[in-house]
Amino acid sequence: MNRLRMYLPNPAPDLDGASSMLFEMGGLVVIHDAAGCIENYTVYEEPRWFGADSLILSSGLTHMDAVLGDEEKLISQICETVEDFKPNFVAIVGSPVPYTLGMDLDGMAYEVQQRIGLPAFAVPCGSFDIYDTGAADALQRLIKCTALKDTIKKPKHINLLGALPMDFSSVQIAALVNMFKELGVTAHPFCMGTNFDDLFCIAGAELNITISYSGIKAARFLEKEYGMPWVYGFPCNKNQAEWLIKGHSICGADKFHCSKTKSMHCLVLGEQIVASSLAATLCKTYGWEAYAGVTMSFEKSIANKDTFHLEDEEAIIEALSKKWDIVIGDPLYRLLPNAEYNKWLEIPHAALSSHIYKDKELNEGLNDLSGMVYRFYEKSNFYF
Repeated sequence: MNRLRMYLPNPAPDLDGASSMLFEMGGLVVIHDAAGCIENYTVYEEPRWFGADSLILSSGLTHMDAVLGDEEKLISQICETVEDFKPNFVAIVGSPVPYTLGMDLDGMAYEVQQRIGLPAFAVPCGSFDIYDTGAADALQRLIKCTALKDTIKKPKHINLLGALPMDFSSVQIAALVNMFKELGVTAHPFCMGTNFDDLFCIAGAELNITISYSGIKAARFLEKEYGMPWVYGFPCNKNQAEWLIKGHSICGADKFHCSKTKSMHCLVLGEQIVASSLAATLCKTYGWEAYAGVTMSFEKSIANKDTFHLEDEEAIIEALSKKWDIVIGDPLYRLLPNAEYNKWLEIPHAALSSHIYKDKELNEGLNDLSGMVYRFYEKSNFYF
């Protein structure tokens, strides 16, 4: 019962994260479902759906298909679609019914690849995990099935792994790329603002920077197969961007050493790497006692003592019962008990609140996120 939610909606499921990660790669993404899952994804979870083209289709799974397990029907339909649209690859994304029945999606993907001669893989989602686990699996499998042609190292080129519109707006990613550009570095954000051809050069970058949980599996795969170094962190200012370029993570065990000089208590709620990076920056820059409350997937190996997992709604409510000088997070968290006792800086998280607070997306202060938080606190203190 620890996953029961009384106040908050569930975050986007894993199949939506997988589909979103593959959205701009020019492949044929087939969600093996009865069309209900793809409708949730396109209407509520994918902000790019009505402004860009992507070949994401439903298999139209019927009751009889599920009962009889007619795999040949789906394989043939995929092959016919490939002939019509000429995609770069094929991805079969699972949903609750095939996951529960134990359908062999990997086997179907292998058969498709043998027939069409293009990369094909499966992402066995079941909507029992949240979006970032599906996105992480999809990115790792996409890179693994792609024959990386160019492994020659390119100076001043880096990869930003884990760029996902459920965690970041397109404005945020553009600002991040520009921040590195000002430092003389070319950044390739996977998979927002990149395309399938960029994958062939991914192993030629000098460094992988994982900016969200969704990029961790891919970073570890590239380290194992190509010896590529990787660090993790979301740069909240230019100093942090430079720190990352030098090969240091900005959150986790090797984060900045912070000297807490002010009795300022701050809680950052949300995705692990973003929340812990912002908390570490506020601690380093302003001496705040800042903590990251991870409400999405949690990777223990990159967590520090100021980062803790709020794995259910009850844990978030308990965390909010403490008196915080400022809480940073999605506006929906303000629906929870105890939230009214804290000052809030509302930063929407699309994986939780979908498009509800799109008008509140960050469009300024992105090159100095920690400074924006500080100015907000100073202003709120003045008025209240």
